[in-house]
Amino acid sequence: MATKKCPVCDVPVKLENLEKHVKKQHPREKIDLRSYLTEEETTQAKAVKTTRNPNRSVARMWPLAVLAIIIVVVLFVALQKPAPNFTGIGIGQTAPEIDMITTDGNSIKLSDLRGKPTVLEFMDVDCGHCVLEAGVLSQVYDERHLVVNFFSIDVNFVGTTDSATKINQFKSDHNTWWPYALDGDGSVTKRYGVEATPKAFILDQNGVVMNVFEAEVQGGKATYEAAIDALL
Repeated sequence: MATKKCPVCDVPVKLENLEKHVKKQHPREKIDLRSYLTEEETTQAKAVKTTRNPNRSVARMWPLAVLAIIIVVVLFVALQKPAPNFTGIGIGQTAPEIDMITTDGNSIKLSDLRGKPTVLEFMDVDCGHCVLEAGVLSQVYDERHLVVNFFSIDVNFVGTTDSATKINQFKSDHNTWWPYALDGDGSVTKRYGVEATPKAFILDQNGVVMNVFEAEVQGGKATYEAAIDALL
């Protein structure tokens, strides 16, 4: 094993131990071993240290490896969860703008309905619960249509593909004569966080959500009328 005399005490010391020897035995001496050792001796010393401590570099890498694994796992779990398009509309929030063409071929904007409360319903003509709720809403419409707006959006969740003709037939069958529109690409439905029908948002005169009714509303007509009358 190659040795080198200590530049201070002249004692032969193994190359790989020379730096440690100088620091321990002669801590007050300012020795620059880089200029004392030749390039070949420096290379030999490093080679011996690596050979004797093959696991040292690996041990130093463990924290980084563990961190990398944690990051990969977190990203994997995050990617398994579908990114929500919207968290949904809740009470106290202003309903996002809607700009659609009705099944009668007219343009309608939700903001144009401000000034009166609005019953904004998401439904599907092939949904049995929506059929039952249509009977309730038609009664509410008969008695409150002068003081409240009604607007229904067909989401086409179930059954055969919906169309303007099919929706207009539904209007005729159930006497629901307010504007209907078909959300063909589902963008409005997603924006409002609607996952099941029927779902109705009761908006005040400024378009703020005051109530949200899902499925067949308990209390039926009386529940809708109470929610509307509270805003008049």
